[in-house]
Amino acid sequence: MRIRRDEIVKILEAGNVNWIITDLDGNVLSISNNLGELLGFEKNKRKRILSKRIFELTNVIYPYGESIYVPEKETWFQVWEVGRESSSLQKFYVIGIKFVKDGAENVLFLLFPLVDSGQGFLGFFGANLSHLMGVIKNLPIIVLQISRSGKILFVNEYINTIAGWDIEELVGEDLTEKLLPEEVKDETIQILELGGEGDWTPPSTIEVEILTKSDERLLIQWACLPLKLGNDSEETLLMLGQEISSKIRGKFISKCTKLLRSRCQWLCDEVRKGIIEEEAFENLLKSALEISGLEAGLMYKIVGNKAVMVVSSEIDKDILEKVGEVKLSNPEVEKILSTDDILELEVNPEEEFSGNFSKEGFVKIFAVPTFVGEKPVAFSLFLTSRKEVLFEEYDNFLRMFSCEAKWLYAWYTVQEVQKRQGRQYELLEKMLPYALLAIDESGTIISCNKGGLKILGVDSDEDVLNKEITEFLPGWDSLVQNLKSSDDLKAGEINETEITNAKGDKIPVEAIVGYFFLASRSFYLLFLRDITWRKQAIEALQKAEERYRELFENANDIVYTHDLKGKFTSLNKAALSVTGYTKEEAENLTVYDLVAPEYIEEVKERIRQKLVGAPPTKYELEIIAKNGERIPLEVSTRVIYEKGIPVGIQGIARDIRDRKRAEQERKRLEAQLLHTQKLESLGILAGGIAHDFNNILVGILGNAGLAIGKVPEDSPIRNYLKRIEESAQRAAELTNQMLAYAGKGIRVQQLVNLSTLVKEMMPLLSAVISKKAQVELDCAPNLPLIQADPTQIHQVLMNLVVNASEALGDNPGRILIRTGLSELTEDQIKKFYFIEQVPPGEYVCLEVSDTGCGMSPEVMSKIFDPFFTTKFFGRGLGLASVLGIVRSHGGTIKVYSEVGKGSSFKVYFPVFRKVGEVREEVKRTEKDESKILAQWQGSGTILLADDEPEVIEVAGDTLKEHGFYVVYARNGKEALERFKEDPDKFVGAVLDLTMPEMDGYEVFNEISKIKPDMPVIICSGFSEYDISKRFSEKKPAGFIQKPYNPLELIKSLKNALEGK
Repeated sequence: MRIRRDEIVKILEAGNVNWIITDLDGNVLSISNNLGELLGFEKNKRKRILSKRIFELTNVIYPYGESIYVPEKETWFQVWEVGRESSSLQKFYVIGIKFVKDGAENVLFLLFPLVDSGQGFLGFFGANLSHLMGVIKNLPIIVLQISRSGKILFVNEYINTIAGWDIEELVGEDLTEKLLPEEVKDETIQILELGGEGDWTPPSTIEVEILTKSDERLLIQWACLPLKLGNDSEETLLMLGQEISSKIRGKFISKCTKLLRSRCQWLCDEVRKGIIEEEAFENLLKSALEISGLEAGLMYKIVGNKAVMVVSSEIDKDILEKVGEVKLSNPEVEKILSTDDILELEVNPEEEFSGNFSKEGFVKIFAVPTFVGEKPVAFSLFLTSRKEVLFEEYDNFLRMFSCEAKWLYAWYTVQEVQKRQGRQYELLEKMLPYALLAIDESGTIISCNKGGLKILGVDSDEDVLNKEITEFLPGWDSLVQNLKSSDDLKAGEINETEITNAKGDKIPVEAIVGYFFLASRSFYLLFLRDITWRKQAIEALQKAEERYRELFENANDIVYTHDLKGKFTSLNKAALSVTGYTKEEAENLTVYDLVAPEYIEEVKERIRQKLVGAPPTKYELEIIAKNGERIPLEVSTRVIYEKGIPVGIQGIARDIRDRKRAEQERKRLEAQLLHTQKLESLGILAGGIAHDFNNILVGILGNAGLAIGKVPEDSPIRNYLKRIEESAQRAAELTNQMLAYAGKGIRVQQLVNLSTLVKEMMPLLSAVISKKAQVELDCAPNLPLIQADPTQIHQVLMNLVVNASEALGDNPGRILIRTGLSELTEDQIKKFYFIEQVPPGEYVCLEVSDTGCGMSPEVMSKIFDPFFTTKFFGRGLGLASVLGIVRSHGGTIKVYSEVGKGSSFKVYFPVFRKVGEVREEVKRTEKDESKILAQWQGSGTILLADDEPEVIEVAGDTLKEHGFYVVYARNGKEALERFKEDPDKFVGAVLDLTMPEMDGYEVFNEISKIKPDMPVIICSGFSEYDISKRFSEKKPAGFIQKPYNPLELIKSLKNALEGK
């Protein structure tokens, strides 16, 4: 439709309409007065606007990405932003109409404010309303007018073209019932405020699906214009829609990206003019939202350990208070800043951060991080309530936004520094991360920033200045071919090209050339951005596929896939290796052919659970290899989806044969360790009992000894007392066995040749061995020495031989006694009867074996327990004491027995390798020494401390009998207090080692500080060898082990006082 000049005049004169007339090159030919005032041009300076081009004054924001001019159409509809400054931009609904003037085609643009003052734009036209409606009816977009209740008042013919509806089928019908799918009705009613009261303020643009007459769906983007045709008339809503489904949406997003680039070029001009940081970011964010159709957004800047919101758009005030600041330690923020790539996040009501947005109905977040180098400096969030919005569609758009956001952050960071230094442009040029070069009209480089030096591969600007740009950019001439014009300033389009740097490397770049005219000369600014990453993205995708295939094939674990029927679709090399099948054989198998029969139902059930949404889990099963071997596996599976439909299962399985063996070994070690701990506990118990029993025996032996001393030699009572003393001595031997089991027995260390010791004992052993037993002796010559207590080794050998003889009973049999040298490994030690922390190495072995009745495993597990015996007359301490002695010597034992075949005991003692002091065996006391001690008399005061009443009474009486004055103490604290009262009066002290409040060791140290030369004797139920370890710095003058008789006490005291 062509409209002539006279028709235009009728429309323009009908009311106070905003209008602009331009030629097809964009030059402004005429403009209405009120629009000129809006743009800031006074009436007397109105001619200045005629030197402008319409592109400098406007921006198309609907349809997104569309040029101001639509060559293939006679009339069209758009939404513009109009203004010279970003702060004064206003939005207008615009109708473009081509017309002929003086033989040339021109365009009339009619502009109607987005928010009308009440009259409504149709009211401007008065009598020409029908003419304008005729224009609207023929627009190639859907034009729909509805009432506040949702009733359709008007629809144009385009609805039939796009959706198949006749106008008569829709006019008078309810919009929501006739055109909207069921699931979007309620949401649309709420968004458009249909049926409501008060001010009607629907959004300016929305995306809503409609139904065609054949029940297909079309996604339509609507521009909404409230109309009121007169002050008293009913409010209506004019909705103008364009389809953005399928391919159209792809083109739409592409146009959005181009439009954002165009808008950002305009924004860059505004930034250079000095608009504040918040305003620049707000313009960028709002432009992105308006262009893309995304519903809301926020931009954050990182300050310290938190992210602070810089600007936001379309976010409720209450939500902003909660998300204005967020810690960088927040899991969702950590995820956003963990990569410099764009992320899609689901809004989770349970999350501390994103959960706030769920209250406004948002379901998705597109997160755009901003990095400078490797450091994150900011991030932006775009929110949508539409689940159908795809991340892939907006990827390029958001990348463009990311680049521009990075540029803005860099610019304002530079600005902040430059304000302090006063060198704004120079610093920007140096800090800009991209290449910026100035080139004269002959093509010679006249300046280059650091980004340029980097991309051109040189170290300093001297390497590029005065060189031809074509050396680096062969396509320079094509970039500037159409750039020169009569304008002082002009920017070219973004082009992808390739440069060759000084090193000969070819680098793909994005290039923008700007032209300016100064002092009668032409100059160019060349902006280069390295887009290697973009080119590499496709290669990376291909490599990722190859890498996945390589990882799949060479993974140590089994990786496989199968369809929903269980038929294998792929298996890697590890799977073929473990199962033993070839690839061709495996392709004809199902997973149920490999799984052991008892696991098949479990596998089927787990697949069923996965298909209904069960989370990934690990479980164990067994498969049967080609050779029949059962192989335990740990399996983890997930469902494979194609276009949202499950098509198969992917599994990762690990061969856990080694783990199973390790678990069996661990259980074996735990069982052995538990047994060792049991023996240790019993040892502690036995030692404790023996210690307490020794205190009682001191009273018995002491009192018996004192009584014997007071009874005449020919008295019959003396024999009774001797029997009491002998019984007490046998009880003392029993306690020594218990102490030996606990590893606390008397130990006199010396170097011993085990073979020699065994040979020396043979006459004594012959007396206890059954006459029906055949004894074989096999002693290795030249055995290494061991450090041991010979008496305790005698006890070990005697107990083992006696047990072997008793195992034969009245039956003939063989007993083997053997010595030798063995090299024990760590694995051998682990398999022994009990575990001790003995190191691998050389050990001297004493073996005693028999062909007797043998032992069951149950009996073997208890043979070292104290008081356990299988004999009627036994006490059950023989092998218990053997165990304690071997452990105290740092050795170990290996036991083997079978019922009816006999038993073998192998005792291992570590070889002595150190040269040092070895204590000599204590010689036994001469018999005549007893008479000397009985007659010996001392003098002075003795401090006697013991917490056992029987002990202290016997010891006190003994000391008094031999001429001493005794000061008693019942505990260590009391003993120290008595000593401190008058230290000089004491000639010696007898202290029990274990006493309440302070023990003998502590009292001894305190006495030594006060009177270091006073002799002190320590008493204990444990051996001197074990006790001496505590007295590392200063040793006591003497030691006496409980139980003792009076003469032993006097002997120890006499030696201490005489300094022996």
